[in-house]
Amino acid sequence: MWRWIGDHQDKATPSFRIHRWTSEDANRPTREEEHLRGLRLATRLFDHGRDREERKRFAADVAAQPEMSEAWLRARVLRLRSVR
Repeated sequence: MWRWIGDHQDKATPSFRIHRWTSEDANRPTREEEHLRGLRLATRLFDHGRDREERKRFAADVAAQPEMSEAWLRARVLRLRSVR
């Protein structure tokens, strides 16, 4: 999932590389279609994350992955299951 979001999905804003640090454009939201798609995705994921049943399903899916042998991931799943 992280690779899908990080490497393959549109982003809500352009990358904040050094050449943009002093750019006036960095102070305003972009209206480019790719960034609007990224913002829509971010909003949907946020809304899903607010739903307790959705979090429980997500935690169950993550718990079924072989990576659950990692202590940090087990801790995250437990946290997801306990958030109201």
